[in-house]
Amino acid sequence: MRIPGLKKGAKISYIFLALVLTVVIAFCSENPQTQPLSENARKLSGQTIISKPETNESEDLQREHNMFVDSLLRAIPVAVFYKDKEGRYLGCNDVFAQIQGVTNEQIRGKTVYDLWPGDLAEKYHQADLELMNSPQHQIYEFEVKDKCGNFRPVIFGKQPFYDQHGQIAGLVGAFVDISAQKNLEKRQYWYVVTLSAVMIIQLLLIIALVKVLLARKKILGSLLQSEKKYKRLAQNLSAVVFQFKMAADGSCSFPFINDTLFIVTGIKAEDAMRDVNMLLDKIEPDERKAFQDSVVESARTLKPFHCIFRYTNRGNLNWVEARSTPERMSDGSTIWDGFFFDISEQKITEAALREKTSELETFFSSALDLLCIADTQGNFIKVNKEWERVLGYSVEELQNRKFLEFVHPDDMPATTNALAKLAQQETVTNFTNRFKCRDGNYHFLEWRSSPGGSIIYAAARDITERKIALDVLKESENRAVLQRGAIAAIMVDEVVSSGNADSAFRRITEVLADTLDASRSSVWALAADGRFVCQTLFSLENRQFSSGETFESAVFPTYFKAINSDSHVCADDALTNRNTLDLVDLYLKPNDIRSLLDAGIFIDGRLRGIISCEQTGHPRKWNSDEEAFICAFAAFAGQIMVAAERRQAEKSLRESEARLSKILAIVPDMVSVHDRQMNIVYSNWNGFGAVAENMRKTGSKCFKAYRGCDDVCEGCLAKSVFESGKPCISESQLADGRWIELRVLPIIDGDGDCDLFVEWVRDITSRKQTEQVIAAKNKELEQLLYVASHDLRSPLVNVDGYSREISFALDELQNALSEESVAGNDVHLETILSDINESLAHIRKSARQMDALLKGLLKLSRLGRAALNIGVIDMNRLVNEIVAANDFEAGKTGVDLQIESLPPCIGDCVQVTQVFSNLIGNAIKYLDSGRKGMIRVSGRVRDGKSIYCVEDNGIGIAPQHKDKIFELFHRLEPAKTEGEGLGLTIVRQVLEMLNGEISLDSTPGVGSCFRVTLPSAIEGSKS
Repeated sequence: MRIPGLKKGAKISYIFLALVLTVVIAFCSENPQTQPLSENARKLSGQTIISKPETNESEDLQREHNMFVDSLLRAIPVAVFYKDKEGRYLGCNDVFAQIQGVTNEQIRGKTVYDLWPGDLAEKYHQADLELMNSPQHQIYEFEVKDKCGNFRPVIFGKQPFYDQHGQIAGLVGAFVDISAQKNLEKRQYWYVVTLSAVMIIQLLLIIALVKVLLARKKILGSLLQSEKKYKRLAQNLSAVVFQFKMAADGSCSFPFINDTLFIVTGIKAEDAMRDVNMLLDKIEPDERKAFQDSVVESARTLKPFHCIFRYTNRGNLNWVEARSTPERMSDGSTIWDGFFFDISEQKITEAALREKTSELETFFSSALDLLCIADTQGNFIKVNKEWERVLGYSVEELQNRKFLEFVHPDDMPATTNALAKLAQQETVTNFTNRFKCRDGNYHFLEWRSSPGGSIIYAAARDITERKIALDVLKESENRAVLQRGAIAAIMVDEVVSSGNADSAFRRITEVLADTLDASRSSVWALAADGRFVCQTLFSLENRQFSSGETFESAVFPTYFKAINSDSHVCADDALTNRNTLDLVDLYLKPNDIRSLLDAGIFIDGRLRGIISCEQTGHPRKWNSDEEAFICAFAAFAGQIMVAAERRQAEKSLRESEARLSKILAIVPDMVSVHDRQMNIVYSNWNGFGAVAENMRKTGSKCFKAYRGCDDVCEGCLAKSVFESGKPCISESQLADGRWIELRVLPIIDGDGDCDLFVEWVRDITSRKQTEQVIAAKNKELEQLLYVASHDLRSPLVNVDGYSREISFALDELQNALSEESVAGNDVHLETILSDINESLAHIRKSARQMDALLKGLLKLSRLGRAALNIGVIDMNRLVNEIVAANDFEAGKTGVDLQIESLPPCIGDCVQVTQVFSNLIGNAIKYLDSGRKGMIRVSGRVRDGKSIYCVEDNGIGIAPQHKDKIFELFHRLEPAKTEGEGLGLTIVRQVLEMLNGEISLDSTPGVGSCFRVTLPSAIEGSKS
């Protein structure tokens, strides 16, 4: 087993083995240990032959040489062994014996099969045979089993030695334990693997860093674009929008301020951004320090900046209110994003009001605390306006009411104790309880109260905000971050800027709902017909979009007035807000909406749409920043609408002529445009089949082309339309019986002039027919109402009358039973009981009559809702089954039933069965008792219709009853026949549903013939 390639450590062991074998074979000229085995094995030096010494001196040299060889083998730190050519061990050194756990004497004369297990011995033996067969220097890597039974990796080295005849006498072998080298190789391998993994991780980190840098570069570019769009938006706002920066060294500047600054202060925006002091110097000197201190305090605490101050503009002293939110930058500077606006008019109004109020009212109005005068019985006598702001109730609602009504139930005992102390003229200070607000929430109030006899003078301070100030501040900051991010995202959104309005509105409503956490957000646009149409509505709960809902502004006047005047509507509780009251029943309640925040979309000063956020289920408080946020989104939506309308107008301009021609070409009505001289400017020529092709030319006179007249048609409406500028509509019936509707419509240009008009002629024959059908249905309805008011009422009158009879009879019965002697009243009692039984019989009869009428009405109402299953009907089979069903009645009367061959028809089998069952049943019911009855059913086909006749020789029907028999509950002989009087009414309604008819020929005393007409099932049938 040759090793084709060895590692570095193995190569060193190989070299060492080769040196050991060379030394052993070179110096072991004769080993005493081999003499007993063979004379031929005395020499261990290749093919060198050393003769047996013949002198004592030679023997001494030989012994010295053997001792040297023995010492050499012992000194070599490698396991060495040697064998004869039969594979028997001749000996070994101490290292071999120590590793294998055997002595030199124990191993001598034995083979590998005597010392090692069978499979391992076989491997050793095969290696020895390979060397014997191919004598050469052998080196290979293998495993040996040590004395402890463990396998050690070793490198074997073997070489044969020869006798004096040059024949192989045996072999010498050695092996080196390379366990330590193997362990070192494993450690080196894992070291290389670990080092490679570290290098790969470092490479991945470098790639990720490069990607982050590239993404950061792209984001910076997007942010620059977003900033440009935001600045363009800010320039159009009515307030002064600014960005104020205070560097870490205290220097200040305006990185941005919109052009509205010039309108408010008289300073150009570019001048203020160049020199911040130009604006700051406008502030009143005595207020400038307070303003600067507020800026520094806001920068220190990062709380929102709010300041009201005076400034000079063109010689006038005006008031300004400023609001902004600070943000600390990484370089230590602070940036405020905010706005300010002129509130001079508000200040003037406040001053005028203060001048016109009394000293007490001034105190009450200007106090920041809740002031009140009450009595010891717990009644408010007077409160200031701060109560209205805090609790939501007006001053009028609070005065002369018990303040205990507003105290939280848990605080009632403590409040009662405090009131008792005040009644004892003790002052109460630092007392806290909760008062209920109009919206159902409770505010914490801290009281200081002093008694004055039966009067209490008290001041309370709302400390609720103190408790929630930190949460509110954090919430406000979070909202500001979200809103700025949403605006930036919308500005750079590719979907919004793609030009597709529907996709842009979907993205805007989704971002709006997510940012404000609103249940629903939507965009509505004003349509051409004056209605507002929902372009898209996003539901936050299921994240689905919908559209198409509409409403008219005329239906909600208060709401639209608020939108137009204030540009937005903010309703925390929309069910009670005065601006949204007209939305409650038609929109808010059906959609479970409790709060809404809407902003108008104005284009050129005109309301063109609405963007809306809605909260379902429960009210919510909308914040001022959310109002500004939705107004900003409304501006975005307006820009999208303008862009969409521009694109649509351009497209419509290109396609209008072709589209108009296509549309009017397929309109079945006649549409014709004429000028003042009655020339045809355009016509679709529909409805003018009689106009010759050579006359169908634009520019020709309308009366010539359409009517063949030489002058304007009589009764032409064009002159009236031109003079009034209003449309005219007329209806007329043509000679062939058709009805037409003529509409003459003016075309008004941009200057308000009318130079063209449209004639629109429509065939309304079917509509007129429908109106006739509706009139007939109305007549049926009137008949039904008559039945409900007359026929149904009649049994009730009987029930009421006979019930009173029973009541009277029972009174008489009671009187008779109360008399001392009953024996003499037997006859009278029998009369009373007879009257009671008779009245009960009449009541039961009336109840049955009413039950029959109601069942008939129910049956008739179900008839109109029945689903029809139209198909071909075998009338022979159908009529024979009906006759079989009436066989018992026919047998009782002895009537002769004759059924001829009947053609098939088309209809609903169940309904047609009802028709003929009623007709045949009536024929049997109304036979003449003076002669033998005969009923004959026949049929024929004519003009695509199957006509069936049901004839009888019964009592007949008088002419004045021929129409009434088809009415509800009409019977010829109510006293002689049973039934509800619905049979023929059902027959007529069924045939109307099946596009059929029924007619009657009858002569009293002779008989009747009912003719039923249904669509024929025989294709192309004629008489």
